[in-house]
Amino acid sequence: PLTNADKNPLPIGQEMLRGIAHVQDKAVNRSDQSMPPVNLEVIVVNDRNIPDQAIVSAKAILNYPERTVLAVVGHYTSDNTCGALNESYENVVVISPLSTHTDLQEDCGGSSFFLRTTSSSKIEATTLVDYLEEELGQNINSSEVAAFYNDKDKFSRDIFQKFQNTIRDKVESFHEFQLLGESFDTENILGQIRSADALIVLPDGRNTSSEAFDNAIELIKNDEQGRLVLGSNPLYNGYTREKSGENYFWDFHNRLFLASDWHQSCAPDKFVQEIMGEYWFGEVNRATALSYEAAQVLVFILSTLDGDTTTA
Repeated sequence: PLTNADKNPLPIGQEMLRGIAHVQDKAVNRSDQSMPPVNLEVIVVNDRNIPDQAIVSAKAILNYPERTVLAVVGHYTSDNTCGALNESYENVVVISPLSTHTDLQEDCGGSSFFLRTTSSSKIEATTLVDYLEEELGQNINSSEVAAFYNDKDKFSRDIFQKFQNTIRDKVESFHEFQLLGESFDTENILGQIRSADALIVLPDGRNTSSEAFDNAIELIKNDEQGRLVLGSNPLYNGYTREKSGENYFWDFHNRLFLASDWHQSCAPDKFVQEIMGEYWFGEVNRATALSYEAAQVLVFILSTLDGDTTTA
């Protein structure tokens, strides 16, 4: 997604493209001898982070007149990936770097050609529960937890259900709230959960609208009690910092913890230095790294094929 539903730029798409372009340069220009030589052509398609547009885009890709498309790297949200898999990508290899819905392959057409370089919501939810147990220690059995999610979004609903199933029997009280709807009132909700020991904030990836995501940020910002907040991977991006204001690091320091399957401190130094010093001259993030890995997988597979045209 290069833009959102309102046609405003969406950085997540640019971040994905950086990872793919990085691999393309290495494969085509031989800047890295460990990457097999492939004449990798890339068609860039904008799904605008809207499931219906993802379906239209998928059909357009399969009917692309100039080339036979061999593989797809995408999409960002699970809803978009699921829609495209159900409607179009029956016999096309799809590698998603960011869609984490747990049973996405089975729930979205059962394609045997779907892969991903990210973990599932089940693993993410388990990680959050483990961290909560570690933080609360023996007090977890007498603790109170409040969870927030968007029931209308496939990913948000999935990770909430996985978290709920794992934590409900471990805590004394579990409250759930919707992040989307006219009745959402930050002040009123925070007033209802004054006794909660931790907040679990699981917004969507801003597909179709950013309302639920923005409500999640407001909730965290306005919690004057400064409680422990555990969040899902969509909160790990620059938009969170932008919406949170200039005091982001100070306000959220040592209380906002996010589940992520990639972090710069755990990455190979060579890769990080390439990004920061040779290619994009800025910090590398999860979207770029996992998209790099998705394109890297394709290059190694495509290098074994016969023919001169290799388009992903």
